[in-house]
Amino acid sequence: MGRTKLLSFVILLFVIAGELYIVSLLWGFERVGRVFTNNYLNPAFFKFGKFNVLGVSKQQLMDQMKEYDPELTNVKITKKLNGDIYIDVAGIEEKYMLADKDETQFFSADERGVVIKEATGQDKLLIVTGKASLKKGSKMDSESERAALILVDKVAKYPALEELKKVIIQDDKLLMVFERNFVVILPIVEDLDSYLQSLQILLDRFTIEGKLPQEIDMRYIRAVVKM
Repeated sequence: MGRTKLLSFVILLFVIAGELYIVSLLWGFERVGRVFTNNYLNPAFFKFGKFNVLGVSKQQLMDQMKEYDPELTNVKITKKLNGDIYIDVAGIEEKYMLADKDETQFFSADERGVVIKEATGQDKLLIVTGKASLKKGSKMDSESERAALILVDKVAKYPALEELKKVIIQDDKLLMVFERNFVVILPIVEDLDSYLQSLQILLDRFTIEGKLPQEIDMRYIRAVVKM
């Protein structure tokens, strides 16, 4: 008899839990849980607040994320009973260091140019964006921003760029600021190698001559040099 009562009590608990779950879906109660990720933040996460996480499938979560980041792959989503969501995005690593236009906010971005977290130190070549502010989940996808990422990727290829301190995105040009406080101006193009090869030759010549230019403008057929 006692065992029958216990079984009935357990069944009753399941029924009550099921009813509460259905009611929560009907009324759209906001989730209590949190979203945890491995240094990755997608703007879609800000939409989750209007869902009850128990009523959202993993596929729906993935679809929401891909709406903002179509290239996203290798994602593991784990939902806990307390409403917390754990999202593990494989292969997300810091590659670029970004700053707002006033250099007051610093963030790290992955290889796609997606801002993944606030930066705690400046241990990489800095890209100063033209944006008043940056936020996690945003992407460097304008023509000028892509050109800046390409430029940073090519630095190791050219010895003359070893002293490059930061790249500033400015309207229709990129400013390369060097440690010795001279500036090189580049046009916004994706094929930068021809410009960088010419710059390498110029800087090698100035080094031999013991000269230090203040500014080199590479946007013209012949570079304009200010001493």
